[in-house]
Order: sequence, then C-alpha cells, then structure tokens
Amino acid sequence: MENQKKLIESPLGGEAAPLMIPMVTSASLDQNEGTQVELCTDGGVFRKMSEIKVKPIEWVIPGVVPRGELTLLGGDGGVGKGLYLAQMIAYVTTGETSGFFPDRPTNTGTVIIFSGEDQMDAVWKPRLEAAGADSEKVRAIDPGTYWAETGEMPYLDNPTTLNRIVAARPALVIFDPIQQFLSPKANMNSRTKMREATTLLRTKARQHGFAVMLVMHTNKGTSASGRKRLSGSTDLWDGARSVLLMGRTKNEGKVYISHEKSSNACPAETALFTIEEVKAGAISTAKAVFDSNTDRKDSDFVNEKLIQSTGKDRSVQEMIVSILGRAPTGQMASDELQKAVMEQVQCSKSTYDKARSSLAKTKLIRNVRGGPGRRKGLLDDSALKFRIVR
Repeated sequence: MENQKKLIESPLGGEAAPLMIPMVTSASLDQNEGTQVELCTDGGVFRKMSEIKVKPIEWVIPGVVPRGELTLLGGDGGVGKGLYLAQMIAYVTTGETSGFFPDRPTNTGTVIIFSGEDQMDAVWKPRLEAAGADSEKVRAIDPGTYWAETGEMPYLDNPTTLNRIVAARPALVIFDPIQQFLSPKANMNSRTKMREATTLLRTKARQHGFAVMLVMHTNKGTSASGRKRLSGSTDLWDGARSVLLMGRTKNEGKVYISHEKSSNACPAETALFTIEEVKAGAISTAKAVFDSNTDRKDSDFVNEKLIQSTGKDRSVQEMIVSILGRAPTGQMASDELQKAVMEQVQCSKSTYDKARSSLAKTKLIRNVRGGPGRRKGLLDDSALKFRIVR
C-alpha cells in the first residue's frame, strides 16, 4: 500500500509536523482486486477501562482548587480579588487554616504570581505580609520585568514561560488578570482561540501537578449573574473545573466569594468577608477579614433588593451605608462621601448632615483620622449587621 506524507497540526498548538499515513482508496478496499487491508484487532491506541487504575482528585485547596486544572476567579475591579488571593496564598504557603480555608492541606507549596496590574512592592508584598504568607515560597513577576529579563512576554501559550513555571515546581500559579497574559492571536470572544490559548497550560498543569488560577474581570451588567458575569468566551467557564465569583452585598457592605462551579466536588459554601485597613510594618495596606458562611449564591446577591426607605432621612442614611459598603476599604473621605450621596439622592447638605449625624450617634459609622487635616467616615460592620432586619 502506498504511503503519503501529510502535515497535521499539533494538538498543543505547535508547528505542523509530518506524519506518514497510509493512503487508502476505494480501489484498495475492493476485495475483488485482491488487495488486503490489515486492521489492528483492538484499535491500537485505545485503553481498556478495566486496565485504568482509579486515582483520587488531588487538591491545592480542598474542595475548591484542584491540582492539574484551571480555576477561574471573577469579580469587578476593586471588589477585593487581590485581598482574597492574599489569603489563599497564605494558606498554600503556610498551611494555616482560617474561616476562608478551614481544612488543613495535605502539604504546603510554592506560589507563582503573574501580576499585570498591581505593583509587587507597593501592593502585593504588604498584602501578603498582612495575610501571613510565607514570602520565601512566593515567586512573582510582572510583564514588563519579564520582558526586560527574557525578551519575551509571559503569554499563557508560550512554551518557554511554561518551562520556567515547571522548573519552579509550584503548587499554584496565578495569572492576574488573564487578559494581560493572552498573546495577540488570542481572542477572548472566540471559543476556539481561547481553547488554543489554554490547552498547553492545562497540559503542563496536569503533567506536573500544579493548579492554575485565572483571574478575570466581570461584565458590568447589573442583572447578570453566574457565567454571564464573566467577560469573553464561555469556553473558559466550560474548560475550568472550578469557578469562583466575587461581589458586594447590597445591604450589608460585605464582600462575598461564591463557588459557582465545581466539577470534582460539591461546591463550597459562600464566604463573606469585610476589608480592614492594617499595617504591614510601616506600610498601610488592607486585609480581608472572614465574617461568615452562607448558602446564598451570586444570583441571590445580584438580585438582592435594597432595603426600602421610610422617608427622606432614612433614604439618605441608607445611601451613606451603601456607598461606604462599596468603597474598596469600607471608608471614604468626608467630602467625597457627601458629594456622592447628595448626587445619588438629590438631598440638601443639611439633610445629609442630619442623616450622617444619626448614623454616628447609633454607632453605625464612625469618624477616623485619615491623615493630617483629614477625616474619613468608616463603616462599622458589626453594628450594621445588628441594624439590618431581613
């Protein structure tokens, strides 16, 4: 039988490679011409299920982040994704449990951070120190530094980048956000292109047993929830084995982490946390502080209704609490808060002052020093929790 050389494309997106395959024609299959076609008796490449040994799922974070797979973390800008990741990194590098991660890990490991937005020295290092991470087990780089060191960009489908990751033997690799690490040929809105962009990364993760966390921005639609909140192709959702979505509660001023998809275990409970300003040495930073768990999911929070007001003063009070709750650290400068509230509810300054004074008297907010000559209104979350009745 005559052989013909044919080019096939590598399933991992590499260059086309030559493959010798038999050229079978209708004539060669015609037994009347005396041609014999030899076939494998068992299909050749297929494995019998009876010969495959059962292997349990391995976890970097039990029930939440599986080894060898992709996990997505989505949320609006400023919601606190980096603060939650700092808690996750602390858990992976030290094994210390918390309300966020109550189950002790099998072992600790190294974490690699590819950060496309936050600075390593001014943002990541203080956050990790505040969270209690083991900095000796954290490796980090930004695209600019990577380019200066290697002459390449750290794209998800760059074989050299992936070889460097493998050499570091991490337990967890974070790309924050994924949009910063897609090559020009990738298209967030194309299922095929996103599959190509992540196939080699997923293959390496499975071969070497590390987990991958892809951080994503979310769409701004107020009524969107679940997979519709994530930007770009749904192929990322489909390909990931675990998906976490973050947002803010409308009435409590807290941040939630909802486990929206879990292909290898039952979804974890939704975690709620508040954000506190803390010190890391002499540097001011923020820290995620665990509050509680709930069975509510992303759609429940997205569709949550604001508490109905009973009058102008009550409406202004609720707007003050709502705006403070959405602020990145739960606090704002007084003049900024006043301007935002008056624009939202169209009230006078005297009405605003009266509403804020009432909240301060009942200890729902308090004034704290924000620097020389400046005061900030800070949301008192424990009092707010006591005040709201569902």
